[in-house]
Amino acid sequence: MIPENFKSLELAEKGKIVKKLLEEEFHIRQYEKILSILSRITCYKSNKIKKLTPQELLVFEFLLKNNLNSRICYDWILLAGLPSEISSRIKNNELSTREALKEYTKWKREQYDLTFSSLINDVKRAVRGL
Repeated sequence: MIPENFKSLELAEKGKIVKKLLEEEFHIRQYEKILSILSRITCYKSNKIKKLTPQELLVFEFLLKNNLNSRICYDWILLAGLPSEISSRIKNNELSTREALKEYTKWKREQYDLTFSSLINDVKRAVRGL
């Protein structure tokens, strides 16, 4: 369950704890799946979607029982997965958590673009070799 000193922990540490609890309690091993469930619960609470899956309902009940907000847990888990250069800037008060999440999104897109362009170049080389 949630440790007694939970409120005094850093946000990224809270994210690690919540992620670990969800993995253990509901056997969700995929990072993206946990984020997807939390996102859907947030949409459900704001009436953007009408129904949750049985697993999502169980997670929702777990969050309510432990007095946790799905949107905040989503942010905490994202913060826990930040690259070290971004998380160190948060610790040094150079970035707010919102700014850090924006930088993370930008960084993630850059990584995707690099991977995608590398794949395109590999395909081009393979086609030229034919």
